Amino acid sequence: DLPTTVGGGVVDQAVLWTGCATPQCYADCNRDRLVNVSDLICYMTAFAQRDPYANCTVDATIDVADFVCFQTRFAAGCGP
Repeated sequence: DLPTTVGGGVVDQAVLWTGCATPQCYADCNRDRLVNVSDLICYMTAFAQRDPYANCTVDATIDVADFVCFQTRFAAGCGP
C-alpha cells in the first residue's frame, strides 16, 4: 500500500519508484533502471517528437493508442 502522507502532508496518490530487473524494460524510457516520473516525461518527449521509440503498439502510426500502451506498461513497472 502507498503511504497516505508524504513529507508531513496528506496525499491522494503517490508515485512509486521501482527498480527494473532488466535493462530492456520498455517503461524505463531513460534507461536509468528505475521506473518513475522521469520515464513518463521521457516518453512524452519522444511521443511529441514522433521518435520511433514512442510507437509502443509497434504499428504504422504514433497515436493515442501508443500513449495508452505506454501508460499501461508504465503502470505495470518492470517486474522480474
